[in-house]
Amino acid sequence: MIRTAISLGELPKNFSDILNRVIMPEKSVLPVETKEISIIPPEHEQIIKEIAMEPSPNKNERYLYRYGPAIVFLLNTGLRGGELLALGQSSIVPFLGRRGIKITHTLSRVKNRETGSKKKAKMILTPPKYPNSLRTIPLNKEAEFSLSCMMAQAVTTKILPPYFFRQNYRILKKEKA
Repeated sequence: MIRTAISLGELPKNFSDILNRVIMPEKSVLPVETKEISIIPPEHEQIIKEIAMEPSPNKNERYLYRYGPAIVFLLNTGLRGGELLALGQSSIVPFLGRRGIKITHTLSRVKNRETGSKKKAKMILTPPKYPNSLRTIPLNKEAEFSLSCMMAQAVTTKILPPYFFRQNYRILKKEKA
């Protein structure tokens, strides 16, 4: 694109010399915009965990809330929603003498631009936006328990096939209606 602009006369031939003379401000001088985040107080966090893991009165279901273990998992790991939805068997790795979760992808909802499609949006699996989002998170005992509950629930509700453990299926997935 730059070569074309130079050949068309849109840019001077010595534009790189001009760019080298531009003095950019240091990053430390630039203002940083941050959003204020709200943190769940520890006493509320415990109540949320208890409600999320409440047993179901139905014998066919283990928990009253289908996504209860996922909520507890999120509270213990700090994952973003798209990162949780992108987790697969290959994401579970040994880390510091216990299990960990390696974050390499995120699931995003984007506008469906395919012609003739009736769906307005579609889900895509992409690498995270920022390099710091690629990380491995060690799991504490509560997170490990929640993860095992999610995996067991996915297999028993036939969201995941029994051969899931040999392939890279997502752990948390919406049931087909």
